[in-house]
Amino acid sequence: MRWPRRHGADKVWLSESEIAAAYRRRLMAADDQAARLREVEREAVLTTATTSAQSRWPLPLLVVSLAPDLPGDLLLDAETVRAFTSRTRQEIAMVGGLSSTFEETSVAHRRLIAEAGGNTRMAVRAQLYTDGAGTFAMHPSSVNVANAPAQEDEAESFRVRVLDAEVVDRVASALRYLARHARDQAAVHGSALLRVMLVSDTHLHPDVQPYAVREAAPYTFPGFERYRVALDTPAQGGARPVGTRFSRLAYGESHAHLDDLADDGLSLTRATARLVDDLFQTYGLPQNRQIRQDGTVNEHAWGEHWTSIKRWVSAADIPVAAA
Repeated sequence: MRWPRRHGADKVWLSESEIAAAYRRRLMAADDQAARLREVEREAVLTTATTSAQSRWPLPLLVVSLAPDLPGDLLLDAETVRAFTSRTRQEIAMVGGLSSTFEETSVAHRRLIAEAGGNTRMAVRAQLYTDGAGTFAMHPSSVNVANAPAQEDEAESFRVRVLDAEVVDRVASALRYLARHARDQAAVHGSALLRVMLVSDTHLHPDVQPYAVREAAPYTFPGFERYRVALDTPAQGGARPVGTRFSRLAYGESHAHLDDLADDGLSLTRATARLVDDLFQTYGLPQNRQIRQDGTVNEHAWGEHWTSIKRWVSAADIPVAAA
């Protein structure tokens, strides 16, 4: 068995052993990419665990990660940092946002960091690596912790209710931001592996627990390790539960072309829907309510988030689904 391969203006024929080696390299590259994605996500979680606010109640963490199929090579020097700092001061990372997202920038090993909110519940942090990989970590702000011991269903006392609309909003923002770094700064082309993670509290993530001091807060709070995330969705007069399952830790994964993510439009909304749907299925929800699989947006499923989402879809000419 032989297979042709272009070599300049000529064509050479690969032997059977060379074909087998090429397939092995392809499989190893896929494994390396998945490992890279888990590596940068783990770094985001551990960083958040050392800086996140300690609350009497769980503080959920949402992390979106991206690892390109082919790594880039951003030169990290003083000029790169100056340009990054200047750009970040003006950059609106959140879709439909009106003001810059980040307040501070810094450098760590082979990565640039943008963050805001410090050690508060509003903290948001992006870590952008020289190979084009990146993470975007934040605490969902629309959180309702059901903590009334008098409830008939004791399990309901340990539910952390997160608004689905905010998750969709934040995932779309993170995908666009990370893809623009990979494509425009790290000079990466092609596709990327994507991952979203939602945990009921940073300190309940399995990468954090082995190193935790169990006799210190937040582990000393009664029933802390029993908390699980449940999803709510906007409804008239507030929110209502959606989905049938609860989970301490949930993941979603997908694959997309960087151009589809970096440029506003239907390609970004479709990619967002695919990734979020994979996450929400852990909670017994087959798909999200906010963005349909064809990329059109459901204006009635966003609640208070519709104000900013409407600005975004109008500017990007993203279709709004008929009621």
